[in-house]
Amino acid sequence: MSDQFPIHEDLNELDGRTVYKSSNWWKAVVLYEGFSGRKISIYLWKQKEGSWKRKQKYVIESEDDWEADQEAVQSLIEGLTES
Repeated sequence: MSDQFPIHEDLNELDGRTVYKSSNWWKAVVLYEGFSGRKISIYLWKQKEGSWKRKQKYVIESEDDWEADQEAVQSLIEGLTES
């Protein structure tokens, strides 16, 4: 793991991948363990006053949740290219 992600200090970061990072925005997928078990979250942070502040967080709690979300997104993908 090359980056230390700016997640809450009570969460134990296990692994993660940066999707995109610029001087102002950072998007990453992070596997962590917290008081309610392991989860994966997709984070979006914005640089503000010299530190990263979380703007969005999308949590995936199980493979079934991910498959349902993936199916819903996949059903809309064609709409990205239609005018």
